[in-house]
Amino acid sequence: MGTAFQIYLADTDDRFPKSFGVDGASGAERFSFYHRVPQNWDNTAPYNTAQRQDEDGQFWANSIQPYVKSYELYDDSGFPKTVNAADNADFAIPANAAKARNTLFTYNGILHNVSSTEIASPSKLPLFWLGFGKSPYAGRGLSNPSLVCPTAATPCRFNPTGPPNPGGGAAWYWATGASGYVFGQGMNYSFSDSSAKFRNIGRVAPYPDPNPNRDYNNSPFAHIEVGGRPSTMWFCTITGATVSYPCLFRPDQEFNL
Repeated sequence: MGTAFQIYLADTDDRFPKSFGVDGASGAERFSFYHRVPQNWDNTAPYNTAQRQDEDGQFWANSIQPYVKSYELYDDSGFPKTVNAADNADFAIPANAAKARNTLFTYNGILHNVSSTEIASPSKLPLFWLGFGKSPYAGRGLSNPSLVCPTAATPCRFNPTGPPNPGGGAAWYWATGASGYVFGQGMNYSFSDSSAKFRNIGRVAPYPDPNPNRDYNNSPFAHIEVGGRPSTMWFCTITGATVSYPCLFRPDQEFNL
């Protein structure tokens, strides 16, 4: 997947793909949506319309597919999948269930519309990680963490000293009860230079433990509950800034905290 991204960047003037689509009617960024993967698996309204499929097609898992060439790379068959309750009726249609794909890996959504030249430490900045823990999502995907961009009229992108657009910020998501201890006490990452490594995500230190994990440069999480369930993520604010972004996923992070 990391290699596919490098080829994608070569074709897009070094611009990273969108971490979410744009509503074709309102122009609003769909930052909090679980996009369908692939974009055309659901033949029920309104998801079978050209507009909705185009919006889902902008999502990273679909837009880089011509370079990855296999949706199966996003998944791991050994883990039980999570099905969105709203999709139960749609999955009951055999043709839909046959086309839908699972996503276990998530994309660093802070890279939405960012140029690769803006990344301070490509070999250390996560590109993909197991942001659903052991819970691949059936037929959908998400960027995690993600920018929060409520203003449709202003471009949405990482701003090191302020919000990504007026009134915006950043957020992270985690499946309820999912463990971050995917392999041992950690998980696999692909980095912005296409390298891949295993990273330990930290010891169990339930919130509000006075001594949280402080491995800002390797683990995204400040607190890990019993069973390896993350409860809080590290957010960093640089001097003079007004908005915090997840420490491990900031493009300007030099990993010297």
